[in-house]
Amino acid sequence: MDGGKPVGVRQVKRSLREACSAALRIAFWNAIALGAALLVAVAAGEVYLRVAWPFAHTDRPTEFVPGVSRRLKPHAEVRATNTLDFWTVQRANSLGFLDREPPSPERAAASCHIAIVGDSFVEANQVPVSDKVQVRLEQMAAEQLPAWDVTVAAYGLENSSQIEQLPWWDEWIRHRPPKLVVLVFVANDPGGNARKRRIGEAPFAHVRSAQDGSLELIRPGNHAPPSAWIRETRVPFALRPYVGPWVRSRICDRAQESVDLARVLPCPPPSSRGFMDSIPTLHWSATAFALDHWKMEVESGGARLVVLANYETYDALFSPIKRLAAERAIPVIDQMSHILAQGGDHRDAHFANDGHWSPQGHQWAAEALLEWMAANPSVCDE
Repeated sequence: MDGGKPVGVRQVKRSLREACSAALRIAFWNAIALGAALLVAVAAGEVYLRVAWPFAHTDRPTEFVPGVSRRLKPHAEVRATNTLDFWTVQRANSLGFLDREPPSPERAAASCHIAIVGDSFVEANQVPVSDKVQVRLEQMAAEQLPAWDVTVAAYGLENSSQIEQLPWWDEWIRHRPPKLVVLVFVANDPGGNARKRRIGEAPFAHVRSAQDGSLELIRPGNHAPPSAWIRETRVPFALRPYVGPWVRSRICDRAQESVDLARVLPCPPPSSRGFMDSIPTLHWSATAFALDHWKMEVESGGARLVVLANYETYDALFSPIKRLAAERAIPVIDQMSHILAQGGDHRDAHFANDGHWSPQGHQWAAEALLEWMAANPSVCDE
């Protein structure tokens, strides 16, 4: 015995200490290895996401032009994504639109210059500039109709309408005199044309009922007050199929409490007999008003006005827009007819998870425009 302890006890304790020490060493090095593996996995995941998913949010720096409209800040970087189909980074031109620099007034006057005007379909932050309708049209015209010397500029702003776009003519478009002005109509334009303010002055041109019941154009003031227009409800894309109907029903419930909201939002009335019944009369009156004013402005500038109907406006919306345009002798270019004539599938005209034009949609729009121009050579021959 040593110190009163049997030899066997000392050996057991020593063995236990050695075993614990070995276990700790093994655990320590396993933890180091696991930590290193996790770091490598995180780094690899970071690299993958930066390549496959460069950013997660759309960023659109905007500003207000007194008396005209809101617009993208000139030369600002614009990022757009739906986190599924596209991640684009573009820079606005000096006018605040996602296009190349427009031609100089002298260059525009010497060419067959075309101005394409519209909302997010023309802004097209989903595709690079090289894929947009204005670039494709200019390229195809140079190949097929080189004698015409076609130049094209696009004026597009997300969530704008033909009413809001009216001041753009004096501010940005007429100084580069076009031979042809193309208004791109999409599904939300009738409602956008009837959009009204509730409190204060809206930061965009809008219509207001005069005392005699007619409509009058109200241009934006010299400042943009806060909360002057209804902001759309934005929902994470993955949740939209589930919460979209709920959000829409909640908004339509609110619309019953406000005449202005009921007129602005496309909510079906309780006695609706179909889609057309759900669109208030003011939507069509405001749209007719917009066409009247656009026609007057464009023709006073010596240009011609046409409407390009996006495929989404086919059927229920295409018919009344075509009728309103025909009443004013404004030609309508039907994108859907062009797609079908090409044997195309209209679903290819937009992204799988986004309703805006894909590169193929822009290509078809450019082809439909060029086809109409070739059939109406007086536009560029004048």
